[in-house]
Amino acid sequence: METEEKKQRVRAQNWTTEEEIALIENVKEKSLTLFGPIKGSGMKGKIKDIREKEWSCIADRLNS
Repeated sequence: METEEKKQRVRAQNWTTEEEIALIENVKEKSLTLFGPIKGSGMKGKIKDIREKEWSCIADRLNS
């Protein structure tokens, strides 16, 4: 039985340079909220919702 080496298809770039820069700037702006530590009592349940809301805002800005 011969083993064939599968060639991986090279994917085209999905983002323009301007879109990448906009994404990076938006994520940097909200980095503490998105990636920072959970602070305060009772935040464990809410932090997921807060982070999802921030990601939605970033997506909305990029899609507008």
